[in-house]
Order: sequence, then C-alpha cells, then structure tokens
Amino acid sequence: WVICQYQNFVACFQIFLH
Repeated sequence: WVICQYQNFVACFQIFLH
C-alpha cells in the first residue's frame, strides 16, 4: 500500500479490490 500514499488512495483501493 506504499504506492497508495498519494491521492490515488481511492483508485488504488478499488484496484486492490479487483
């Protein structure tokens, strides 16, 4: 989750769910 420290947290989260 290190790459999700930016404002892409929401996008990263959704990608993580997939």
